[in-house]
Amino acid sequence: MKKSFKNCRVVATYFGPRRGHGGANKHSLTGQDAIDMLEDTITLEREKENGAGECDLIIVNHDFGHSVGKNFLNELNGQKIKNGIIKVLHRDWDEGRGESYGSFNYAFEKYGDEYEYWFFSEDDYLLLKDNYFGDSIKQLNSDDSIAFVGGCQYLQTHDNGIISDTGGYEPHIHGGCGCTHKKYLKECYDKYESLPHPKMKMTTEMQEAIRDARLDAFDSSYANNWYRNNELNGEVRFTNVYVEMGYKLAVFLGDPIVYDVRGQKMAGPGS
Repeated sequence: MKKSFKNCRVVATYFGPRRGHGGANKHSLTGQDAIDMLEDTITLEREKENGAGECDLIIVNHDFGHSVGKNFLNELNGQKIKNGIIKVLHRDWDEGRGESYGSFNYAFEKYGDEYEYWFFSEDDYLLLKDNYFGDSIKQLNSDDSIAFVGGCQYLQTHDNGIISDTGGYEPHIHGGCGCTHKKYLKECYDKYESLPHPKMKMTTEMQEAIRDARLDAFDSSYANNWYRNNELNGEVRFTNVYVEMGYKLAVFLGDPIVYDVRGQKMAGPGS
C-alpha cells in the first residue's frame, strides 16, 4: 500500500502598516487589508482543489500586538479547509526582525517533520488556479536538480523554466512564493542552522510607528538600509541559497497561478 503523507501551504502575515509598490505612501496597506487578504486566501483554499492531496494551511502572524488581527486568526485556528485544517502560529515580534522569511523559518521549525511538500507565500499573493500546488509538485519532481519552483513568473530569465536571472539580481523566487520538499528545507536548515531570513531589527521609532499604524518613521536612512537588508537577506537569499548549495531554481511553466494584490495583477511573465 502506498504510504500517504500530508503537505502544507504556509502564509506569512502581519497586521501593521506596510508600504505599497512605489514607496511608503503609494497603495500602502493596513491591518484590515491583511484581514481581507487572508479571508480571500481561506475562501480559495476552501473552495478550490489545490491538487496536493491532504494539505493544511499554516498562517504565521509576526505578532506586534494587533489584537483585532490576532483574535481574527485565533477564531480560524482548527477550522476545516478543503483537504485539511487551518493552523495558526503567532511569532514573537523580536524588534521587527525577520519579515515573512522569519515566519517561514518559524513554521518549518515547528512542523518540519510533519509535512512532505511545502508551498510558501506572503499574504498579498492569492493562488487563484486549481491544482497550483499539485502542478508545482510535478514540476519540482521532474528534475532532481530543482530544489524550488516559484509561482511568480515576472522578471525571470529562464531556459525551459530553469532561472538564470531575476530582474538583474541573483536567481531567486519573488516573495519566496513557491513549492519545495522538506528534504531541501532540511538540508538548508542543517547547513545554515535556519532557513534564510533577515536579522536586522527596527529602531524604537519604527516600532512605535508600527503600533500607531504609521509609516513616517520608515523614511530614514536606517529604514532604507533595513528594507535593503530584508530584500537581500530575505527575499533573495531565501531561495538563492539553493543555488549556492548546488541546486537549481525553476519558474512555474503553466498559466499564471499567482495574483499580486498590491500590484493588482496576475504575476505572469512580462507583467
